[in-house]
Amino acid sequence: MTLSRPGQGLWGAGRSGFDERGGRRDGPGTAAGTGRVRVIGVAGPSGSGKSTLARALADAWPGALVLCADDYYRDLAHLGWEERVAVNFDHPQAMDLDALAADLDALRQGAEVAGPVYDFARHERRPERRVLSAAALVVVEGVLLLQSDAVRATLDLKVYVDAPLDLCLVRRLRRDLLERGRGVESILAQYEATVRPMALAYVLPQRALADLTVSGEDPVTPETAALLLAGVLGRIPT
Repeated sequence: MTLSRPGQGLWGAGRSGFDERGGRRDGPGTAAGTGRVRVIGVAGPSGSGKSTLARALADAWPGALVLCADDYYRDLAHLGWEERVAVNFDHPQAMDLDALAADLDALRQGAEVAGPVYDFARHERRPERRVLSAAALVVVEGVLLLQSDAVRATLDLKVYVDAPLDLCLVRRLRRDLLERGRGVESILAQYEATVRPMALAYVLPQRALADLTVSGEDPVTPETAALLLAGVLGRIPT
């Protein structure tokens, strides 16, 4: 994930240039020296590199919390298997974004949250909960993250990761095979039926709602992540 200069694709239209001196780290437990919780939202197509960027940003700030919006898919345990697999998981209504917004708001207030854990093979929430403790920096990532007014209101900065849809498909295929226990035919059928159409309808338009746009085509390195984090934090109002 290469950092471009202004006018080369890193910054959204009408945004100011990248200040490599931004984003002070004035001590542990603070964000830009203010002591308040900062929340960065990362959106973009499935397979664009959102999770990679979110983890890299968090790694550049020790103690940062990474939150995945995918865990906030609605629980379908009450449905039969055929009904579950027929759900359009790429539509905003498949996610409980209000619950995500409530948890993000609680984390901003310094509270501890019992977040859901989703089982992607069974399309239901697991019985266990993930204990989320407030951190100076919270990075939340998700395909439909910016679709919710309530979620956007909790974000100090909104980042959109852009990548060609064919590259996104290759990455999604690899992820779902290795990490989510799905088969090739199931993955490709879902991509044709819902993933690509919903990306065109709901995901790609989120770019206009973002404060920053970055390219997800190239690998992200610790050095570029640290540079981006410094610029991102430098743009968050104190």
